[in-house]
Amino acid sequence: MERKITWLIMICLMVSILVLASCTASGTANVTSNTPSATATSAATTTQTTPSKTSTTTTTNPTASDDNLANILGLAQKIPAMKYDMVMTTPGVSPITTTTWVKNTKMKMETTAQGLSSIVFIDQVAKTAVTYMPTENIAMKMNFDQAQKSVAQGTNTIEQNNPKNLGTETIDGKTCVVLEYTVSSATTKMWIWKDRGLPVKVETTSATGTTLIEYKNYDFSDIPDSMFTLPEGVQVILTP
Repeated sequence: MERKITWLIMICLMVSILVLASCTASGTANVTSNTPSATATSAATTTQTTPSKTSTTTTTNPTASDDNLANILGLAQKIPAMKYDMVMTTPGVSPITTTTWVKNTKMKMETTAQGLSSIVFIDQVAKTAVTYMPTENIAMKMNFDQAQKSVAQGTNTIEQNNPKNLGTETIDGKTCVVLEYTVSSATTKMWIWKDRGLPVKVETTSATGTTLIEYKNYDFSDIPDSMFTLPEGVQVILTP
């Protein structure tokens, strides 16, 4: 049992880093509205898949205004549900792929790292995260206040950093606004999908190297509520 708890704690720490990185990088990727507009309704029935091969074309657009940027970033808030893969590559570490499902205020993240699989259920309203190990049939429930605050910052997470607009680039057929800003000696470059207000790629460079996050295989189909429910019969361990 002690070994199981140790693994759960390690997974919780890893997922905390992934969630914070995802929220900080994407700004609005995990923020959705409970009252979607007609545009959002249409998006929920449309599937967008990112091809495995990435091709990039650069187009200069120096006249883009902050108002346009705010409008673009706001588009993500109109999406009622989405699924995507987040691939994180850090120096000296094998890439980690997390498949994420988001619907309103709930999120599910499924990750396999170093041969160990885990599923995290996040409830932004309850401010909790439940880390579930399917092979062990146990789960750890923890308070997730910090992740909730990062998600709640939404669009302001990006705009408050006064990003430079570097123009536009096309990645896998998606026209993206390219932004760049520096915080605490770390420079972040972001590619935001103009049609959805969602991140496609994020590069953060600091003294320790460059961390790359790629968002792939976006799917805006509806997601059943059961997707965010812990299976019955799972032993739940509460953290202090």
